[in-house]
Amino acid sequence: MDVLAGAGGSYVRVAQCLGLDAELVRGYCRRAYPDLEVDKNLVLLGAYCRYCAAPLEGMRAGALFCCPSHRQAWWRTHQAQTRGGAWRKFTCLGCGSRCRVYGRRARKYCSHACYIRHRFVEVAS
Repeated sequence: MDVLAGAGGSYVRVAQCLGLDAELVRGYCRRAYPDLEVDKNLVLLGAYCRYCAAPLEGMRAGALFCCPSHRQAWWRTHQAQTRGGAWRKFTCLGCGSRCRVYGRRARKYCSHACYIRHRFVEVAS
């Protein structure tokens, strides 16, 4: 936060970069930097890592994090901001229970044991 505030970004933009509330950032900056003039028109378009506020110089265009570990740590603490688009519900062919699975569209069974039971044990009897 110190790096972003020192660069002259707006409170709202600093809050967006770090995933914090704008009022929290404003209060911190006013306490830590009483003489700081914040330029409300300066826009920092993805210039700093959302997790550690390190500069993203030399990173690909549109990068939000400086490394994969910071990306994972940030999303782990900000799970409410995920879109959750890859979750899918299905009914298990073996036991008939409703399951929720991430990713794979072709999943038919809730577990390997259920697959074995449905595919081989019930057919043999």
